[in-house]
Amino acid sequence: MEIRFEQEWDLVIVNALTASCCNLMVLGLLAPCRSYGSTSRFDFQNAIEKLPNNIFEKSYPLREFDLPKRISAFFYKAAELSLVGFVAGSVQGGMSKVLSARKERRWFYHSIESHIKASF
Repeated sequence: MEIRFEQEWDLVIVNALTASCCNLMVLGLLAPCRSYGSTSRFDFQNAIEKLPNNIFEKSYPLREFDLPKRISAFFYKAAELSLVGFVAGSVQGGMSKVLSARKERRWFYHSIESHIKASF
């Protein structure tokens, strides 16, 4: 078991860093926040800013959240978190593939060298 860990330490690091970054992004996206006022130029940005941070957020004096806004906030947050997962999974998959290919190439050259040395 220890030998396998030593052979694949780079994949372990990639997995740990990806999990840490994903956790940080999810916590940041789910953290409660309030916005007072709109500074966006486009209508869709203003509409997104008027949504609650989560479906259970209480209405407050400057923002009233009705049922359609809460439902929209649910789907918006689901899309945000899905995008984080997709990007993190793609990056992790790409990095793992590159590291595996590098190891395979190294193993291939090592096996060729050992065959050449064995033939002489």
